[in-house]
Amino acid sequence: SCTYNGCTDPAALNYGWIKLGETYASNANNWTVTAGGDSFNSGTAVDDGSCNYDVPGCTDPFYGNYNASATTDDGSCSCTLCVRIPDPQFRQRLINDTTNNSLISSDFSLSGDIEASKLLGITKIAADNSSSTQSLNILTIEGVQYFDDLETLWAKDNGITGSVDLTNNVNLVDVNLEGSFGTTAMNITSIDVNGLTSLENLRMRHNELLQLNVSTNAALILLECHDNNLAELDVSGLTNLTTLI
Repeated sequence: SCTYNGCTDPAALNYGWIKLGETYASNANNWTVTAGGDSFNSGTAVDDGSCNYDVPGCTDPFYGNYNASATTDDGSCSCTLCVRIPDPQFRQRLINDTTNNSLISSDFSLSGDIEASKLLGITKIAADNSSSTQSLNILTIEGVQYFDDLETLWAKDNGITGSVDLTNNVNLVDVNLEGSFGTTAMNITSIDVNGLTSLENLRMRHNELLQLNVSTNAALILLECHDNNLAELDVSGLTNLTTLI
């Protein structure tokens, strides 16, 4: 009979792992193995203090309450001054756009949280899809509402669907969320631009808009919204409008 060193506590994560020389091997939590089976002979287990136990906590280094000793994320990660940008492709396009911002991968948590202060001063988002970025197809621009200083938003030819609310982006001047006829999956059904008094250009072609209210966008110069499902469009108060497509 042989003596094997290892963890003998069934509650431990590494219960049943035996030290053979300088490495550990598992015998399926069974300390008594038939002579000649695998690398083990029948023997006696001796606990060597190597047991590892499950430690719940925050496992994402991004957060202030990160626990380096945690082995299981318990959902406790928190940041009181953070906002979330959930679409990973949207986040990556922001990171790639070094011309217009200085965001880097480590600014974001694994789930897309970022300190709100890091978004201050960003005036332009250029996230149009193209032949070089097809693998980064954005499905939602949720989180754009936290860019308080945003003036330009370009995200055409992506896969954005549903409703888009831009009412918090009060400094917007130029918005392009159009698709390309027959080639992209842009399927925006509604966009809220109420109160955007500085908005001059709004491009929404090739979507699925059911209605479009631009009554408070008196600064509009260009409005492109053909190839949607609009039954009517009132532009009677837009005295600066020179282009309507």
